[in-house]
Amino acid sequence: MGGTVIRGYLITGKLFLGLTALALVPLAGGLTAHAQGITINNIQIIGLEHLDESVVLDSIDIKAGTTITANVLTELNKNSQYLYDTGYFQEPPALSLDYYEERTILVIEVLENPPYRGIVITGNTIYPTEELEPLITLTPGEVTNVRTLEDNISLGILKKYQDDGYVGAYIVDFRLSPSGDDAGTVYLQIGEGIVDQVLFEGNDKTSAALLRMLADRRIRSGSPLTKDAVQRLMQDLYNMGVFEQVEPSVEPSVKEGLIDLKVHVVEAQTGQAGVGLGYSTVNGVQGTISYQERNFRGRGQSLSALLIFSKNNPGFELGYSDPYLSATDFFSTSLYDLNYRQQRSPGTPVESEMDVTSKGGSFSFGRRFSDRVSGSVGLGVVDYDYTVLKGDPFRDYGPLRRARLQQAGQTRSVTLGMSYDTRDNIFTTHSGQFVSGSAQFAAFGGDFDFRKYVLDARHFFPQGENSTFGLRTRLGLGEGGVPVFEEFRLGGVNSVRGLPEDALIGTKSILLNAEYRFPLDKKGTFVGAAFTDWAWVGESFAEMENGRGAGLGVRFRIPALGLGALRLDLGWDLKDGGSHLHFGIGEMF
Repeated sequence: MGGTVIRGYLITGKLFLGLTALALVPLAGGLTAHAQGITINNIQIIGLEHLDESVVLDSIDIKAGTTITANVLTELNKNSQYLYDTGYFQEPPALSLDYYEERTILVIEVLENPPYRGIVITGNTIYPTEELEPLITLTPGEVTNVRTLEDNISLGILKKYQDDGYVGAYIVDFRLSPSGDDAGTVYLQIGEGIVDQVLFEGNDKTSAALLRMLADRRIRSGSPLTKDAVQRLMQDLYNMGVFEQVEPSVEPSVKEGLIDLKVHVVEAQTGQAGVGLGYSTVNGVQGTISYQERNFRGRGQSLSALLIFSKNNPGFELGYSDPYLSATDFFSTSLYDLNYRQQRSPGTPVESEMDVTSKGGSFSFGRRFSDRVSGSVGLGVVDYDYTVLKGDPFRDYGPLRRARLQQAGQTRSVTLGMSYDTRDNIFTTHSGQFVSGSAQFAAFGGDFDFRKYVLDARHFFPQGENSTFGLRTRLGLGEGGVPVFEEFRLGGVNSVRGLPEDALIGTKSILLNAEYRFPLDKKGTFVGAAFTDWAWVGESFAEMENGRGAGLGVRFRIPALGLGALRLDLGWDLKDGGSHLHFGIGEMF
């Protein structure tokens, strides 16, 4: 190839032409505009080979008969740019004025682009050249229009990559050969957004090794960057519950032809400590000291401790979990000694009250089998005892159920679990599904022999950009000698709003929840909710008590909490009447 070439560069969807800057055009004979202006009598075009004169004449606003009253140089340069912007010319045409027999002539000298000959594409491995060539709409033999070519590249080839999810794709270089044996040939080099590395910034506390491990689960060096991979990584980071903000961007790598994904994070306040003092007619004066850290050692681990000081119910609860034991494994453990009062039908003639003590611990190990599926196995031991303080907690129960529920002792159990999760955010879900199942088997030398099965299915339907409609179905089945503290208890803040806590108790349960969530402000800090909850509980699916509620609520979302929202719900009992105000942390489902 010989001669000068027209070059262009396309980066992240924007075309930048590196063409010769427009120079000021001198007036022939040193003419300048005078008060009455200069009238153009004729227009002469020099250099046209293939284009019709109408292409030039229709593109400028100086016509034969036009009187130029403004600055002549400004008008000529402006019209030169009009012509160059058509895309048919290799350089800005030169416009000048000449005189002939007392007539003013506008002289336009142009240099056409060569006729389009074809395109040579390099760097493409995802799509064959035969699939990309038809996106260029230029017709061979016609004068090459660089503006049409730019649009074809940007809105055709590059858009195809982006629409198919290859968000890192870009144009490295394109050029049109203006002369020689390959005149009219377009040379296009594509960068398909091959990742060199994922970089993080802003993680002052969070371990860089942990973030790299999470990134490696989604994005591999040497592979093209895809929209799906970026979105899943962003979900993983938000679901850690330790970041207020996560912002991805793409930058050229120091290695030629590669890109880096840079992720800027803003860390949330993850440590919380509290001291509380209160009084209740049931438990008397009670004090608490609590501590929680959701990013322990910068590894996304959770550590919690609760100490309770009370004459009636002193105790403690310790918890530790590591969701990122490895790229695939996670575990949690807990230890507790809790004492509390349990009431039934308070304020009625048949009111009852028990003093309940539970001591035990648990350990659970899990593994992610894929992006969506995980499983776990847990071990638990708990000693349960109680003292009846008032009334008969087991009234209206048959002899077999009474005998079963009156029993105290130790439970030793193994729990198996599986889950399938496509939610976009586990704290404030907008779309996706979550299905989990668990089976608990108790025996192994303990005092109780029973089995419990739970199936929980949730589906979230986006309603516009910020609203969502969620449904949950939860089924519970208990078989064998299920003790009272292992029965299903529904009613209250996390099951049926509008009912008292634990209003429905049994070994078989069905729970249905429906909730519509919508923003109350532009930032989404305050979110409204309309809901209805329905439950059936009993000793068999054939004979079950039921409860139902409906109401309205408000969520106050604070990213720094890492819990999604503070929740306030007012629920009405649709069966027996009355209402209850419920306060909770995090969405109910």
